[in-house]
Amino acid sequence: MDRVSLSVRRGEFFSLLGPSGCGKTTTLRLIAGFATPDSGELRINGTRANEVPPQRRDVNLVFQNYALFPHLTVERNVAFGLEIAGVRPADIAVRVRDALDMVQLNAVAARRPNQLSGGQQQRVALARALVTRPAVLLLDEPLGALDLKLRKDMQLELRALQKKLGLTFIHVTHDQEEALTLSDRLAVMHRGRVAQQGTPAELYERPATRFVADFLGESNFLEGEVVSAGAAGARARLDGLGAEVELAADGLRAGQRVTFALRPERVQLRTGGGGVPGWPATVEDVAYGGRDTRYRVAFLPGKSLLVRAPNAPRAQVGERVAVGWEPADLRLVSGD
Repeated sequence: MDRVSLSVRRGEFFSLLGPSGCGKTTTLRLIAGFATPDSGELRINGTRANEVPPQRRDVNLVFQNYALFPHLTVERNVAFGLEIAGVRPADIAVRVRDALDMVQLNAVAARRPNQLSGGQQQRVALARALVTRPAVLLLDEPLGALDLKLRKDMQLELRALQKKLGLTFIHVTHDQEEALTLSDRLAVMHRGRVAQQGTPAELYERPATRFVADFLGESNFLEGEVVSAGAAGARARLDGLGAEVELAADGLRAGQRVTFALRPERVQLRTGGGGVPGWPATVEDVAYGGRDTRYRVAFLPGKSLLVRAPNAPRAQVGERVAVGWEPADLRLVSGD
């Protein structure tokens, strides 16, 4: 990790998103106390926690593989942390029952983990983490082992549970859709640094770097050159198109190379030939996606463009079409 600075608000669902090896799990381990920072400071509820051992931090962790004890029942798995902490047996029984109620698993309290489905095991792991009433719940890819349908169902359950309890959740994932669905805010990490943080809408609609635009969803990238720059703004010309784009960004200079990100759903695909407005393109590939259709079109020499468009009418492979977009849909992004 390299100069990572984050502030997570009380009661927030915050996600760390990025590819393998980017530092997101290391960040979680530092918060949990399983790793020690070389420099800087970690504060939990305003109190420095660098020297506080893991068992004394007001946090709990849910692992990707759930780490349930196979020889213990669901009830005993959930009670384990309270027993270690020396909580009275009568209080343990009440708190375990309440925790299992939260995840709707009281009916299977006497079963062992191998008698449960993947989704049920995940909920047992959640109940075990929540029963100690931590200030912060850390989740290390908790849905990664589930099949797609169950994972989407559990996303909704996890989000609803977090809002019901009002706890702070810090969630690690490499799944972009999951991070967008669950998070109040998120940070995209890249090579040990925070590339950008903000709300899901901010990061998706206004990516700051090429990496963020490419990792969070899909993007087309168009190159250009600044043709004029001044105090009032700048203008850039897109390579191969001749079209110019107005820029409000400061610090640009004439002759500077720039990159624009363009989301596939922002590209307008027009069929019909003849006088259809836009730039000419040829359909290279068509993939039906249920909610929409994904096209790859040959656009400029040696360059393809991704397009997501409504399912009807559908263009065919080899068909000549036209593509266009609104200038405001081009987002200036920096390199990485």
